[in-house]
Amino acid sequence: MSSFFVENQSGENISSSILGKQLLHSGRYFNSCKVRVGLKWYVRKELADEFKTSDFHQNILRKEFEIGQNLNHPNIAQYHTISNDDDGLFLLKEYIDGITLSPLILSRQQYFSSTRKFIEQFVEQIGSAILYLHSKN
Repeated sequence: MSSFFVENQSGENISSSILGKQLLHSGRYFNSCKVRVGLKWYVRKELADEFKTSDFHQNILRKEFEIGQNLNHPNIAQYHTISNDDDGLFLLKEYIDGITLSPLILSRQQYFSSTRKFIEQFVEQIGSAILYLHSKN
């Protein structure tokens, strides 16, 4: 079990422990896991084993957190904390239950071909997030 601090909305540090861990994605440089901290689920993004000691890759993770923590949009996952534990540097961001875009489109083709309201809502949400990101440079 891994211990670290999660900062809540009022800026207080809450001592927490990871209670469960499920691999979501294993990439070349980073791994993402679904983790439970208390009663909430988060995405834990950490460096792949061969890059855990790389200053360059640690700085990339820190930069992602620095940028992500300053974003505040309903269609963009929020970043909560960056920390170190026995497994190295990691960040925690909001876990959003669901599927990614490609499987969504493939599994819901009927919505995209017949429901104009769904398509408009879909495009509006993505467009809103993209406009927000552009406004942040």
